[in-house]
Amino acid sequence: MAVVVVVGAGTGGLTAAITLRKGLAREHEVAVVEREMVQGFYPSLLWVLEGRRTPKDITRSLDAVRRRGITLVHDTVQDVDMVRRLVKCEREQVPYDFLVLAPGADHAPERVPGLVDAPAHPMASGSARTPGPVFNLFSIEGILGLRGALETAERGDILVVAPAGPYKCPPVPVETAMILDRVLRRAGKRKRFSISVFSPETLPFEAAGTAVGRTAVQAMARREVSYHGDWHLESVDRDRRVAVFTEGRVAYDILVFIPPIRVPDFVKQAGLSSGKDEFVRVDPHYLSLSTVDNPRGGEDRVFAIGDVTNIPMPRGGSIPKSGAVAHLQSLVVAGNIAALVRGKAPRRRFSGLAMCVVEMGDLPPVTIVGNFFSQSRDFRVLPRLRAFITVKQLVERNWLRERQ
Repeated sequence: MAVVVVVGAGTGGLTAAITLRKGLAREHEVAVVEREMVQGFYPSLLWVLEGRRTPKDITRSLDAVRRRGITLVHDTVQDVDMVRRLVKCEREQVPYDFLVLAPGADHAPERVPGLVDAPAHPMASGSARTPGPVFNLFSIEGILGLRGALETAERGDILVVAPAGPYKCPPVPVETAMILDRVLRRAGKRKRFSISVFSPETLPFEAAGTAVGRTAVQAMARREVSYHGDWHLESVDRDRRVAVFTEGRVAYDILVFIPPIRVPDFVKQAGLSSGKDEFVRVDPHYLSLSTVDNPRGGEDRVFAIGDVTNIPMPRGGSIPKSGAVAHLQSLVVAGNIAALVRGKAPRRRFSGLAMCVVEMGDLPPVTIVGNFFSQSRDFRVLPRLRAFITVKQLVERNWLRERQ
């Protein structure tokens, strides 16, 4: 009997666990270790901002995964012993034969002085008394607080700010600005607000190439949303309502931020971090901590997917941290582990192919497709069809179904 342990029940982790459970005989055990019993679908937070979803619509308890024959370990990982093949948690130790690391990345707004502290659980909705007018886009309370601020404000300057360093889902700043535009237009007060995006990227979503970025900036300009590239946030002066960048100071009435991220503490404790950013380096196609042809002690049985990884691209930079990438990687890893358990050679590879639908408010979405491992080619911008929004709805529906 083989025991496969998945650390993390986010988009990639739970998909890997469910796929493994379907692909392995019942004599083998599939276990998920997760510290948060309530999971939320982050891409739908902007629909909560618009009122198209409620927090209840996009959150689910993990209790349901037990009905799929998956062992659920509700605990916090503190270390990984690859020699003894143990996941060490606060309350117990979980042995494994194969390990999938999919813990995601932790939000770290504290890295920028003046930003709102992260809630204990970003997907917990309480009073929504997020201290304004600074709002965290990646928490339910931040989104509900922002929605309340938009309802009461009559005019002002809105800043959407991306942090220096890695953050989740690079298209989010653009999507947010354009949905803010739509919310204010429908409220009949758009002309009394300015909306500006400040980002360390020269053009939006640089990993997808210049054609994508230029298309997004042109669409933003049609709605009088300005984009400021190569701006690096240093701090926020909340008393004076000023965002302090390396390039200058910008006043705001409402500031919306994407939080910086960092690796979970156990990743560093286990010695899995590498490089300046401390994220996990893996074989880019096989997604193991060791290469297929050069396995190292214990690492050939450990795989990592999603936001916790750092996978360099041939043309520079790293593959973006997104749910779509994590999902595709989970299928590769699950297929290969299932083959190894059955004594067969692993043949699946992460190709680098990806598709992304970027919402643009009242305008048709910018839908792109391409390969992150391509040497030079830009992602292709598909025809601007509103029907592509259906793709996002189907992904959301599948995510919710997995947790029912």
